[in-house]
Amino acid sequence: PMADGADDADVQRLLDQVWSSDPATRLRAAATLSRIAAKASDMVLEEMSAAAPIFIELLTEDEPALRAYTACIIANVAFLEIGQGRVLEAGGVPLVVRLLKHKDRKVALHSTAAVQNLTYKSAECCAAVLQEGGEKVLNKLLRHKSDDIQQFAAGALANLQLYRRNLEHTLQRNAHRQGASGLALDQRALAARDRAATLIQ
Repeated sequence: PMADGADDADVQRLLDQVWSSDPATRLRAAATLSRIAAKASDMVLEEMSAAAPIFIELLTEDEPALRAYTACIIANVAFLEIGQGRVLEAGGVPLVVRLLKHKDRKVALHSTAAVQNLTYKSAECCAAVLQEGGEKVLNKLLRHKSDDIQQFAAGALANLQLYRRNLEHTLQRNAHRQGASGLALDQRALAARDRAATLIQ
């Protein structure tokens, strides 16, 4: 058994139950998984992150409570670098960004927390969030009536700002290095700069 009271078999059984045809069973399983994720060790979170495609699919369900629990699981899984990568690979970033605008407060809250954790020191996730227009939505959320949502939105925006600064710094360093050797920016660096510019607008 694991320190947080859940073992592999529990997590596996709950993952099976989220596919139940009975809505109450699915909701109960998602609620329990979100509670486990909230206090899980890195080892458990890593195991849960392997189920990222399942969680991403659950985000498309109509039931707001199911979406909120799932976004909470994703937020916790995204604490880990491996979790960020698995959510990204499973196509989770566009869905989570879309849920930032959800009218249900809990869905919006956990989605904002998920975006904050996904963008923490992950250039790929930051680029994906910018590409989905996430920055504009996050700026609006700074005026949300929920303090928690405001806080998570501010954290996510700080992560995006840091990503942009690092990107600028890298481009300037490359330009300087190439200028010093009397060469113009090579095509690859130009392409990267163009791509960055289209993400940032």
